Amino acid sequence: MTDGVVANLLLQGVMVIAFVPTAVGIYDGRAKEKPFPWVLAVASYVLMTATIVIGWQGNWEALVHPLASGIGVNGALMVLAFRQQRRQVPLWLFTTWGLFYFGFANSLFLC
Repeated sequence: MTDGVVANLLLQGVMVIAFVPTAVGIYDGRAKEKPFPWVLAVASYVLMTATIVIGWQGNWEALVHPLASGIGVNGALMVLAFRQQRRQVPLWLFTTWGLFYFGFANSLFLC
């Protein structure tokens, strides 16, 4: 691994940790969040991931940011925001996010 790859991986860990206070605040009810901005964020990261996959050049490092920080963390905050408003996460949204994130990410990294 090059220094750039190691730096990218470490930065993604920091980015995931940076979302922890927001997630805890939403979960405890101290922070108020609307789900729509998180839905937009997840949608944008899904499109970013699709763009990377379409132009695939074999560099899996390019997928770390959109999958971990983008879809993973923003998706979790989206679900928490829906939960906070005591609204059901729309089935199509959760299914699309879940299938894409868990199915695609696991199949990509397990191969």
